[in-house]
Amino acid sequence: MKFFLENFKWLLACSLMYFSSCFGQTFFISLYANEIRSFFQLSHGDWGSIYALGTLASAFMMLVLGGLVDKYEFKKLLILVFISLSILCFTMVLNSSLWILIGIIFGLRFFGQGMLFHLPSVAIGRWFGQNKGKATSISVLGFSLGEAIFPIIMTFIISFVGWKFSWSFGGVLLLLILPFIVKLLKVERTPKSSRNQVIEQTGLNDKHWTRKEVLKFWLFWSVIIPLLITPIFSTAFFIMSFDVEFNFPKALRSPRENLPIVSIFNVNINSDVSAGKTLSFRKLFISTSIIFLKQSRCSLFFKFSH
Repeated sequence: MKFFLENFKWLLACSLMYFSSCFGQTFFISLYANEIRSFFQLSHGDWGSIYALGTLASAFMMLVLGGLVDKYEFKKLLILVFISLSILCFTMVLNSSLWILIGIIFGLRFFGQGMLFHLPSVAIGRWFGQNKGKATSISVLGFSLGEAIFPIIMTFIISFVGWKFSWSFGGVLLLLILPFIVKLLKVERTPKSSRNQVIEQTGLNDKHWTRKEVLKFWLFWSVIIPLLITPIFSTAFFIMSFDVEFNFPKALRSPRENLPIVSIFNVNINSDVSAGKTLSFRKLFISTSIIFLKQSRCSLFFKFSH
């Protein structure tokens, strides 16, 4: 509790960054999968290809541009990322071009899922040193909160203003959050006069690692492969759960049918991960089975009722 109170401003700022990254995350974009396919007359394969292209391109750009956070002032880069993501949300409202859609998906994935997750992670590493694990477990709860509440909130908004105009909510919210974060970071946790203390932080074997050295080290690959399992599963999970059409009655093809269960799934899984707990296979299996049984039960009901 002492750590939380002493570092409240910086922890809240990082938590809001994680929260704001939701607008570029798969679970959020997948809410619009059916509407986007219908509006642009895309098949499942077309939409999947566009999303994969945007995601892979953004991942490549993260490798190229992710290091900018080490070269430029943190707050200036943060403002640029927030404004860019907000513009992309407003662009989705006005867009009717398939080519622009591809660019929007790339931008949402790069600035949202990429940079707005990367920035707080780097900041925590700089500011908290040996306590960065504790700081991360607290701050990333902002993402868990967004993943739990945004599906329900956006469904409510879509029902009133339509799917396209609902994107303006994201643009406005980002512009409202940005000045609040800038105010929280008015005083940096690590003063500029203590910059040498940051540089002196070393990694494994008490050395500063270059990118080439990391890529050649066996431990990196032994860690990165297991870490990829969670994002691969979650991306496929949300894409399928919100865009599934096979063998289900028409009433269940809307993503809104599964939102209450998915939100519970998000809170259940992400709260454990954020708190630094190991995600058990049993909990993952049970949470996934609940959604599957819900769909199967409703599907059987419709079949027998006809």
